[in-house]
Amino acid sequence: MIILLDNLRLQVFCDSVGNVILYSNGCSIYNRHHEVLENGEDIVSMYDLIGVCPFGYSGILEGVSFVPDPCDNNIVHLIYLDLVEENFELLSSKLMRTTIDISNPDEPIITEQNAVIQEGRYETGTVFATQHHNGTDWWICLLEKVSNCYQCIQLGESGFSEPVISCTGPLWGIRERRSGVGAGCFSPDGNYYIRFNSTYGLNIYNFNNETGELSHKE
Repeated sequence: MIILLDNLRLQVFCDSVGNVILYSNGCSIYNRHHEVLENGEDIVSMYDLIGVCPFGYSGILEGVSFVPDPCDNNIVHLIYLDLVEENFELLSSKLMRTTIDISNPDEPIITEQNAVIQEGRYETGTVFATQHHNGTDWWICLLEKVSNCYQCIQLGESGFSEPVISCTGPLWGIRERRSGVGAGCFSPDGNYYIRFNSTYGLNIYNFNNETGELSHKE
């Protein structure tokens, strides 16, 4: 969930009754007492080529998502994309995770940091997640760079699956000097994905939360 607080956009993880446990500004991870977790200061900012993190601004929040572990209620994963420069252009090359133990909600502990889930060429700021049809697993989806192909990875009992790839809708970033970066989210029921930027406008996709397939809604 993304919220706005004091003109900063924050990615927030709450318990079942809405109490804040963790949040991130796209640069660091904080507990509910607004303290940076130990080893949580450079989770994303170590890849901060834009240089906004040291000045208290939000990083690329659409590239950061908290996802609860399907098998352990005390474990939360922060899923995010790195940020690299290639031929004077920013892109993402790794989907990564940092794992946090929240068994004590007042003192969450990072247990694993910057683990690589998979590598590729991805549009920056395109991590989005929704619950699987089975009510336990999760889908983590991202957009390939200069493409209309989405990769959706299932997080389940066996960990992260191979991606389900769906190529549909506009070719984001294909127009000269036009970025494919945009804002997007799933509907609360997980049946639709909505994505927008100023070049390509508003785009709505059907999502099959059982198979992980996306299809552009004309």
